[in-house]
Amino acid sequence: MEKRFTSSNKRIVEFCNLMESVKLKHMIDARILILEDVTSLGSLYISQDKTRQLLNEYLKPYRFEISKDYTSLHNIGNNHKYDVIDCDVLDNVETHIGHLSINNLMGYNSVMFIEDMDEKRIGSKTFELTKQGLLTRENERWIGWDKYIQEKHLDWNLNDLEKEQEIRSLVRQCIEEEILQVENGYIMVIRETTDGNTVWTLATYEQVIEDLKNEKQFQVFKDALQQKQQLKEKQESQSKKQVYQQSLKDMQEVYDKIEKFNKEHKAPLGTEKYEYELYAYMKQNGLYVHLYEEYENGEFLKDFDYGLVTGTIYGYPDKELRLSESFEIWGKDGEYFGAYSKKDVMTKLDGLDAKQQEKTQSIDEEKDLELDEFEK
Repeated sequence: MEKRFTSSNKRIVEFCNLMESVKLKHMIDARILILEDVTSLGSLYISQDKTRQLLNEYLKPYRFEISKDYTSLHNIGNNHKYDVIDCDVLDNVETHIGHLSINNLMGYNSVMFIEDMDEKRIGSKTFELTKQGLLTRENERWIGWDKYIQEKHLDWNLNDLEKEQEIRSLVRQCIEEEILQVENGYIMVIRETTDGNTVWTLATYEQVIEDLKNEKQFQVFKDALQQKQQLKEKQESQSKKQVYQQSLKDMQEVYDKIEKFNKEHKAPLGTEKYEYELYAYMKQNGLYVHLYEEYENGEFLKDFDYGLVTGTIYGYPDKELRLSESFEIWGKDGEYFGAYSKKDVMTKLDGLDAKQQEKTQSIDEEKDLELDEFEK
């Protein structure tokens, strides 16, 4: 995979903010013991690699990663300098935007600090991992982001960081829902030409983010995503409803067939003749019976599949057949829905109907509000 090394990626500011957050401190304070390892001499210390793994767990939802291998030429002994990778990319290029040093202090504790790709220490904090958890100290050499941006001649605007995070999340969801299409690392967008026509063209991820800072455009995609998700939820709900309705019908048919068999069969329960009659009857009536069988405490059991349900038939000597209380329900595509009784399935159906009614009512209320606003 191609690698890109850059000190002009504004996401490093977000990374620093995440490292300085109270959330990370609480996480490390609560789990400091799992970061411990043992030296060859038997003494405990904070493991750099275990620290890296825990940080990656914390950073994953924000689409950052600390590189597995430390590759800096300056690594000596217990000093490990890892790369900070921005995973929020579309072109599948591994984008390295800074360094994170995790250095052991020749004892139990370790310290951490952040650098840009030019190895200039950045961020307002440095960190120390101790037996008590994560301690933070002021980075006295830090000049602040405004001065840093000025010295580096960067065009970063830090006033819209929170909005950018919201836009990135929206773009990602629109890509997942196929509202936006990605081609070779670019997003397909419609642009207006100088003569007033519209054409499909390619835009970078960052260009689309800038476009969506326009509130009107942002709202268009937000509405499109909401409509797509509502439609998807409706289809999934309808699909579940159909499965439960059919499984309820299947259950009733099995009950009816077993009841009919109980009235018609002649052989005593538990005999070979009875088992043969049951198996033949099931086959004739479209129920697939599994070939294996077992006896528990004198109880005869035989599993079956029918329609979208599978279950177990119980038989006792000199007694009628009984069906298990619950049936396993499977979708036509092999999706497992769980094990339910008839009553459970009816409750599920009532819940789906109520949920759909609630959604419809909510949509109607939104439309009424929009109409009221329009009339005003």
